[in-house]
Amino acid sequence: MDTLHLRPLAEQEAGEIYRQYLVLDFPPDETKPWSRIRSLLRQSRYLCLGLFADEALRGYAFFASIPSADGLTDYLLDYFAVLSPYRDQGLGGAFLSLLGQYIPQAGLIILEAENPDDDRFPEERETRLRRLQFYLRNGVTDAGITAQVWGVEYRLLIFGGQSPPDPDAVRALYSAFYHSFFPPKVYGSKVLIR
Repeated sequence: MDTLHLRPLAEQEAGEIYRQYLVLDFPPDETKPWSRIRSLLRQSRYLCLGLFADEALRGYAFFASIPSADGLTDYLLDYFAVLSPYRDQGLGGAFLSLLGQYIPQAGLIILEAENPDDDRFPEERETRLRRLQFYLRNGVTDAGITAQVWGVEYRLLIFGGQSPPDPDAVRALYSAFYHSFFPPKVYGSKVLIR
């Protein structure tokens, strides 16, 4: 059996994964331009990880990052996918297990799961519920917070950090991430945290 491991992706590798996989794995309205991701990478405010079986790519995760006051680094999981031929083989759960070992210096890691309770899209409820249950089965905690970003309704989840998470701290951190992505006028009209 191949040995699974995580490793950081160089900018060129991350760009190739973005163009070859990410733009197909995520809806266009949820996909940042590569130029924005590249800019954050060059500012050391973004982390791209690959999940490899020996040296063959099996999945990827892209994170925004912010240094925290306690000397750790907080992350927002921006994109996470297992390559389509390898899905439903336990690799997503393996990734999350390895993540805890790979970035022990992490404070909080915030994840966004599309809210299954968003009744505007009843046809997507089962898919969204499966995704949420996947995270909850794999050591991720529901923060009890919802947010709407560019019209997409999310439930905020936490990996790592204190348990149970402090809702006010999670809201403040999530807000800080999106303030770093958008100018104030855009943030005010496109981001709502409950």
